[in-house]
Amino acid sequence: MERKKQVQSFKEGIGYLIDKTAVYLKVYGSQFFNSKNFGITLEQFIALVALFENDNICQRDLSKLILKDRSNTSRILNILEEKGLVERAIDTKQKRLVKKVCLTQKGRNLILEIGPEIKEAYQKLIAGISDEEIKTLKNILEKLRNNLSQNTTIQI
Repeated sequence: MERKKQVQSFKEGIGYLIDKTAVYLKVYGSQFFNSKNFGITLEQFIALVALFENDNICQRDLSKLILKDRSNTSRILNILEEKGLVERAIDTKQKRLVKKVCLTQKGRNLILEIGPEIKEAYQKLIAGISDEEIKTLKNILEKLRNNLSQNTTIQI
């Protein structure tokens, strides 16, 4: 009986619930992108949106925004560059050479084109959840992330 209680307790824990939800989000997003044939993956879309909102940033800063290590970010950018969606250029930052990344017009157009479909898919995710509940969830997750960031070092 005690073992069953421990398993149930684990499954009710915040970490487990967040992780399980994140897995479902990734699967949902991947399946959605595959079904729509946008020509990019969910990972690539996340990078494009980060660039849409923070154009002309260095790869290291992009890595931090999308929570990918630099080699994965570089791989994603290589693919996006081959598709003509981003451009990279060497620039200087505090007297050091850095690679800056920006969206091409083709990349901007793609984000604007598929944006409405993404919003529609998002509405399905939040069906039955009030605006107040979403606001509360965001606040709680932000507090949790802040607590974690003060006690964790992420190497990106």
